[in-house]
Amino acid sequence: MEVGVRTICSEPSDSTAPCEVFRPMIIPALAQNPHVGFLKNGFLLNGKAMEIRKKSDIAYFDALCHAADFDMPLVVVADSGTVQKKLDLEQLDVSAVPKLQPFSAELSAHNDMLHFYDRNVRMNEAESTVTKNLQQPLNRRVKRHVSSKMKLKPEAASPAKVETTEKLPVFPFEKLAEKLLGFGVVCFVEHRCLEEFSRKYKLALQEGDMLILRHGSTAERYPYAQYARDMDGFSRQRKQELRQMLKRGAFTFGRILFHSDARLAVLQDSQQETLSLEERCRILQQENDELKNQLKDFTQQNTDMRMNGEQLRIYQKQLAEKEAELERRNAAYQVLEQEYDSKKNSYQQSTEIVQFYREKADIAATFPTDKEAIPEWAEKHFSDSLIFTQRARNSLRKFSSKLDLAVICDGILYLSAYGKFRQGNLSEELLELYGQRYCWDVSRCGAETLRVHREDYLAQVDDRKYLLDMHIKYGIKAKGLARLYFCWNEELQKIVLGYLPSHLPTLKNPT
Repeated sequence: MEVGVRTICSEPSDSTAPCEVFRPMIIPALAQNPHVGFLKNGFLLNGKAMEIRKKSDIAYFDALCHAADFDMPLVVVADSGTVQKKLDLEQLDVSAVPKLQPFSAELSAHNDMLHFYDRNVRMNEAESTVTKNLQQPLNRRVKRHVSSKMKLKPEAASPAKVETTEKLPVFPFEKLAEKLLGFGVVCFVEHRCLEEFSRKYKLALQEGDMLILRHGSTAERYPYAQYARDMDGFSRQRKQELRQMLKRGAFTFGRILFHSDARLAVLQDSQQETLSLEERCRILQQENDELKNQLKDFTQQNTDMRMNGEQLRIYQKQLAEKEAELERRNAAYQVLEQEYDSKKNSYQQSTEIVQFYREKADIAATFPTDKEAIPEWAEKHFSDSLIFTQRARNSLRKFSSKLDLAVICDGILYLSAYGKFRQGNLSEELLELYGQRYCWDVSRCGAETLRVHREDYLAQVDDRKYLLDMHIKYGIKAKGLARLYFCWNEELQKIVLGYLPSHLPTLKNPT
């Protein structure tokens, strides 16, 4: 005999929201009742997870997975894997390291034995060929004896093997199984069964994966990395989704007929009996009334479905409008973000420019008014990026023409900035600002000029000569001439200033 129970739950009189009672309340109450319970294909549906820890356990899962009348989703949770364990050096047991026995005295004794045999063999070599033939095997035996004695043996047994891996946390499948009673079945697959399980169902199940199956097909897949940081929050989200999955679904009740269908079946059976015409008319009238009731129910269901469909269309329209509004807001946000980044960059650049001019104004206030003081001033302010050689001192002191000291000092300031640029401590944009006032720009000296007038382009620092292969320039001889010859030394990471402020010989002007 099969017995079915149909529940009709009305909404509370003071509530406008739809209420759910059957699956959240009645099904768990029946499942946990010791006199009722639910058994499906040999598996007890009681809110506990199905655990596959050996190959024989797969049979329970197989029965549910391929059951045509099992409509609830199956949640498959794979066992987590392992990761490399971080070793703590402070926790290592140094005393467990094996100690080596001293063997120097024993080795010396066996060496003496070898010398003794070798000496006797050489003394008797001429007298006996037998001794000569025995020498090599004897030496091999002695060396093997020595070699065996030289093998290092630890005093104590080797320490226990240190575990280098640790197991990752396992998803709380028991808690999820309890929450999904009446809504789904949770199945946990232990690590040793993953390969067999994946091969049997062709699911390619990896360590820590979660699958949601409906009638043997994969509905959702979640890798371990997606929920590893917040397993509880992920479990709550999946619980809400799975509780919605069975709504508006069609279910199979076997041979059980509910109320109206059962009454029709009884009336149809009654017609087969030999009854009077009046009795048959009464039965047909009852069938007609029952069919009218069913038609009324179907009409109401159809009306409800149309209302639900209309409400769904309204929700879809509202959702589309909200999505369009979201896209517009995102586009506006992107524009504002770009404007913000542009203004932020402009502000940073403006700040750098203001700071640059402040620093340059401060250093310009210290420019010497006497050319004799320029070398000391340069060494005081720019020793981290520039070397003022003795030849540069002499050439500056001997220069007798009219000289604009501000130009010379600004050129030295530019060279110090160029040195910082080569060191990687100054941007190209700021270097251009340093050269903006007098249009300073680094130029290479001609290769042929350096070959012909090489001696004129040398400067010495600490018994080492440097070739001045670069220069900066401003003006001409008649109008504030300024030439500063220098080189960049990669080893020192500094500018070597070797000559200023006049021209050095060139191919066109050798004097």
